[in-house]
Amino acid sequence: MNRFPIAACLCLVVSLAARAGALVSTNVTDGWLVQPVATKGVSDKSECIAPGEDPALWREGGSLKGRPPRAPGERGGNNEQADYACWFRRSFRVPKAWEGRSVRYEQQLNYCDVVVFVNGKKAGVAFHPDGAVELAPLLRYGKDNEIRLFVTNRGYGTGEPGVAYVGRDDYCKNRELFYSPAFLRVRSSAFVEDVWAIPSWRKKRVTWRCEVPSLVAQEVELVARVWEDAGRDPETKALVSERDDAKPVKVWKKKVSLQPGTNTVEFSCAWKDVVPWEPDDPHLYNVRVTPVLPSGKAGDAPERFLFGFREQWLDGRTVMANGHPQRWRGFWRQGLPKDLADVKKYGFNIAYA
Repeated sequence: MNRFPIAACLCLVVSLAARAGALVSTNVTDGWLVQPVATKGVSDKSECIAPGEDPALWREGGSLKGRPPRAPGERGGNNEQADYACWFRRSFRVPKAWEGRSVRYEQQLNYCDVVVFVNGKKAGVAFHPDGAVELAPLLRYGKDNEIRLFVTNRGYGTGEPGVAYVGRDDYCKNRELFYSPAFLRVRSSAFVEDVWAIPSWRKKRVTWRCEVPSLVAQEVELVARVWEDAGRDPETKALVSERDDAKPVKVWKKKVSLQPGTNTVEFSCAWKDVVPWEPDDPHLYNVRVTPVLPSGKAGDAPERFLFGFREQWLDGRTVMANGHPQRWRGFWRQGLPKDLADVKKYGFNIAYA
């Protein structure tokens, strides 16, 4: 969120945490066997097209980047017009130390879905754009495991129709199918994946909405810590609030019962002395929500993120924010000068984005 005292036109009161790196993160983009699949004339897209088991049909050099190779005679063209159906296969030695922890296939995807199989059983589908599939229940720990991926942009085996990005034609046509490396990420048995901050100035409360995947049914304690945002240390470039002597201004705790899979958890906390975010005083905090597992150990969580405490609502025809009327006068961002302060001198207080 920009510190400069010009409000963004959407004036968002929700902050999405960036996904943090895992304790173990293994890049598995390259080193696959690959087998393109012919889909010409195939009308039933409800099931995966089985790969031929003839070893001669598999070839080395498979990579989860760029566009998958096409079978002979298949339609080419851009991502929207072509059918992409391709198998990838690779074996992994899974360490015994990973047992009892989350092990997920993760990859950001452009215009394709990835159906994931572990040791011959379907683990799930990594849906675009931010695909993730839990593998842990199907893995054999301390042994070799075979992972097969079926990549498709027409829904084969996913139970979904073909991928369609409405309004993003140019984006799709100019991008390769995969658009980030593929990883096996290992985390604690329950971990916080995403956090939203939802403040209410009227109720003097903040609600933390968290997505918490869990391997098993278990009770964890979620701990929300909030620090004053004091910027970055000019020498180390690290957040000042991350120093050992930086104490949080608020700490809230909430015990929650989790079920296997992804749990959406909300808990609200009173905050009477909060300093709100205002256009002329953009006060910021940073927050991190971490789980405490039944063992007493801290689980994995996203890095802390910035948010401003702000609430907007309509009072008749008046836009209210933090208890006072807002008078918006906008400036189109394509004409912004190098110094944004020049815009404010002329009475503008919104940059349209």
